[in-house]
Amino acid sequence: MPPSHLIAVAVRLFAVFIALYTLRYGIPALHMLISEHATLGAAVVVVLTVSVPLVIAVLLWTFPLTVAGHLLPRSHGDTAPSWHASDIQAAALAIIGVWLVASMLVQASYWIVFLLLRRGSGFADLPLSPEHIGGMVSTAVQLVLGHVLIFGARGLTRMLHFVRYGSAVNPK
Repeated sequence: MPPSHLIAVAVRLFAVFIALYTLRYGIPALHMLISEHATLGAAVVVVLTVSVPLVIAVLLWTFPLTVAGHLLPRSHGDTAPSWHASDIQAAALAIIGVWLVASMLVQASYWIVFLLLRRGSGFADLPLSPEHIGGMVSTAVQLVLGHVLIFGARGLTRMLHFVRYGSAVNPK
């Protein structure tokens, strides 16, 4: 199987992830919107935070090879890549980081809608429950950890190599 097809499968899996995660947080947000008789601004925010990720998921599902073609370098074509273990580990760490950031974006949109509806319904003076604060902190931690994994994947790979083998040099 050429690398472009592997990437296309990953793109489709990511599309399923986006759709399921959006529905997981979007349905309660839509329910809050209906039951709270929210303002027009809150309704627009809720509809956008639910519909935009779903449109993106549909586009990723429909055009996975196009996305894969843009993600792969042009010079390699469909030849099998020769990757070293450190390259695969760095890629895996970056992929985990992308997953964390993607899930954080959906959660952040949920919390933004929650806070907007809370403020618009006159309950802004009431303190947040520990579950709400914990959810918001969890979202912020996912943001930081995801970015560390994405932008520091090579450094983390070198650190893990040092911890495992005791040498700072990463052999290829």
